[in-house]
Amino acid sequence: MKIAVSSNDNKGLDSTVSEHFGRCPFFTFLTVDAKTINKTEVVENPFFQGHQPFEIPNFLKSQDIQVIITQGMGGRAIDFFQENNIQPVTGCSGTIKEVVETYLSGKLTQAAPCSESVAHHHG
Repeated sequence: MKIAVSSNDNKGLDSTVSEHFGRCPFFTFLTVDAKTINKTEVVENPFFQGHQPFEIPNFLKSQDIQVIITQGMGGRAIDFFQENNIQPVTGCSGTIKEVVETYLSGKLTQAAPCSESVAHHHG
């Protein structure tokens, strides 16, 4: 399985999860087998300066991502990820290592629009 995590910097597993996937400067890609992280790769977000709602889900699909982990995401983005067979997981904070280990333990599975998105009627 290949997981993407929105990242504030390029420190790999020591990076912190970005507040919003669309505005993160980096994505950390992790290849996992069962509950073991086998490979980590940091990729610049090509849409950091601005994006259309569908661009990042399409980009991550082209990278064979199956799960996106982030802190915040709007309702439309959740729909676009699900349409691309990518499981969105929101409400996450901490280091990428901590969050991915929590996800792999089965404790993170949900996606809900962030409060900012709901306040702007995007959720």
